[in-house]
Amino acid sequence: MSSQRKFLITGLLFSIIFIVRLVQLFLTGNVSIVELFNWASLVYMAFAIAHLYPQFQSKDERMEAIRQKGMYITVFIILVALIALMVLIQFNIFTFTTLEFIRVMISLVIITIWTCWIILSKKM
Repeated sequence: MSSQRKFLITGLLFSIIFIVRLVQLFLTGNVSIVELFNWASLVYMAFAIAHLYPQFQSKDERMEAIRQKGMYITVFIILVALIALMVLIQFNIFTFTTLEFIRVMISLVIITIWTCWIILSKKM
């Protein structure tokens, strides 16, 4: 079985977990939105890896440039997100615990990196 197929299966399993947790949220209201955001980012990452796997398998200059530019762009996007979250927390628009804040940032990093790499792989 190819690794691309393994990532698709992993994405489907993460999707099932995400859907079960989403149903639990609607039925009981006892699930954290931040936790759902974490599962959604893992689903997105698995499908993004499956999509990019054939290109990332070849370790040429193009893929290295995509990775480097993607990480460079991600740093600036995450800095803007940190500033925005800081302002929203400062004015009590959001009230996050430290653990929730870290979980949100991890999810944002995952989504941002893989989105940048997908966009750059299409453009370059």
